[in-house]
Amino acid sequence: MHARGKHFVPALLLRTTMSTNRVSATRVSGGWEAPSRIKVDLGNRLANTVVDSFVNIGLVGAAHGLAKEGLNQAVGSDNAKQFNFEKTAKDAARQGLEWGAISAVYTGVNYGLEQARDGRRDWVNSLAAGAITGALYAASTDDGRGNDKVAQSALTGAALATAAEFLRDL
Repeated sequence: MHARGKHFVPALLLRTTMSTNRVSATRVSGGWEAPSRIKVDLGNRLANTVVDSFVNIGLVGAAHGLAKEGLNQAVGSDNAKQFNFEKTAKDAARQGLEWGAISAVYTGVNYGLEQARDGRRDWVNSLAAGAITGALYAASTDDGRGNDKVAQSALTGAALATAAEFLRDL
């Protein structure tokens, strides 16, 4: 295995900027720098894109789960000793995996459509990738609503992905 620059992590290689030989970072007041985005290099563009999406959006989902469950427990509990760290951690991990998986599926489908359409990267790919991802997510969660839920999720995914694509191009 090789590493670019001085940053080496087994199995995942952090992408470094060529000019400064440092992981891209965001400066926080007080002089501390935090990575602004984790990038991976697995030697394959599709794998890089999917894993990058899974990790970054998964971290956002975990942070959301941590904040949501922590707040729910803090507000609902009169005693700080009743705070359940295990429940909070499990919810954060579940949210992170769920958000990361949805993002990875969307990114992979979008990339596949881009390649199938001779490199065209437009709203049509986002529409189809959003619909496919929404339908797959709804089909994977069984709450008894069946095909209606799959169709609604496909339409919602398509609408959100297309809107995001249009907003990105502004």
